[in-house]
Amino acid sequence: MDSFNAPLQPANVEQGYPSNSILVYGLNVGGPEIAMLVRKVISLSIATAVVVVITTILGDVFFHYVSSGTFFSIVIGLLVPACGYYGAKNNDRSLIGMFCACGLCGAIWAIFQIMSGVGLVGFLKVVIEYCGPHGETKKSGGPLECEEVTKDWDEAQYDDAKHLVDIAGWFIAGIICLALPAFILKCASFVYGFKLFNRMQNGAVIVVPPTNHGQTFPVAVQQQHQL
Repeated sequence: MDSFNAPLQPANVEQGYPSNSILVYGLNVGGPEIAMLVRKVISLSIATAVVVVITTILGDVFFHYVSSGTFFSIVIGLLVPACGYYGAKNNDRSLIGMFCACGLCGAIWAIFQIMSGVGLVGFLKVVIEYCGPHGETKKSGGPLECEEVTKDWDEAQYDDAKHLVDIAGWFIAGIICLALPAFILKCASFVYGFKLFNRMQNGAVIVVPPTNHGQTFPVAVQQQHQL
């Protein structure tokens, strides 16, 4: 994320923008301090959008936990970074607040994904040890009622569960690799989004309009008239 540390570029004063305004992703932001927050929020929005697309596709390919809902999952995932970008672009505090809140929820969800993956593997290990397909009991004295747990499992589903247990280490590592980048980005989105939200709540304006907008055209007409 090199854009986090890149030097800030002043806006074009000749176009009528205030001398203290900073150019951030094509937006003229009022002041260097808020420009740093805007740049971080937009950079995080872009990075989050990329991670959403990559992790959703990889999850579908390797773990099949998205399946036919892949496109829908990507669209929903892209709504959050869109809130960050358009909230900053349009001086919309509500969108920035949504970006911030979803960042917190996303971080919690990433932790839940890791915990649920570990829990799933642990549960399936017990099932495979004590139960067979179609509710069969392989080993007595288990903590599960096999007739209730695997009564609807055919041989193919049971083999899938056995395969998942066999590659448990890779499965958990894959979930962590998919969820950890999202967790880091969501935490950062919450922190910087909350800072920007507070600045806007205190009256800060993100994108500033040109101060002499509309004055250049009459001057040009006057010069043509003199010629």
